[in-house]
Amino acid sequence: MALIPIVENKKKSLGIYVHIPFCRSKCEYCDFYSIPGARSRDLMDRYLDAVILHIREAAQGAAGYEAVSYTTSPSPRD
Repeated sequence: MALIPIVENKKKSLGIYVHIPFCRSKCEYCDFYSIPGARSRDLMDRYLDAVILHIREAAQGAAGYEAVSYTTSPSPRD
């Protein structure tokens, strides 16, 4: 009887949290940094450009990892 080798996923799991601090209002339970009521398109665009740049820089150090969860803030209802 031949043994069938078990293929294991050798990649390590990696969770990613991206904080978007632009909320309509501050939730009572939230301890995260946020700018309630801020709706400046320029400020949001500059923030997102910086986040994207950081992700590209950090991605170089994430070789061998598999992203298995994505979390964003604020919640989708905001």
